[in-house]
Amino acid sequence: MFRSFKNWIIFGLVGLLTGVTFHLMNLLLSTDGIFKLWEFVISLFIPLILSIIISRFLKKNTLVVITVSMLTLVIPVLGPSFGGTGSEPIWTFALLGLIGGLFWGFPFVVFGIFTRKK
Repeated sequence: MFRSFKNWIIFGLVGLLTGVTFHLMNLLLSTDGIFKLWEFVISLFIPLILSIIISRFLKKNTLVVITVSMLTLVIPVLGPSFGGTGSEPIWTFALLGLIGGLFWGFPFVVFGIFTRKK
């Protein structure tokens, strides 16, 4: 049970880092006021690479960590990132990422509880 809670916290951390890194890359790459397609692709790959590093470092299933990261990016982070005013603080995206990571990681945690051998 404790391992499942630890995995859920790791998914929250992955979501938090996804939200922060995506927003920071958007700010960094769009300093000229124009956000091009190749800049968007780079902004998508940074959370992907970060989730691979986290999964290797913590010895978690890479596909699951990437799935949680990309779903967190699509649902709670991407909308406010492009639909917002542009003056949102960074902690907003950190909080959105944390909530998204916990939400999208929850099914994997529940599945892990029921499939774990005793």
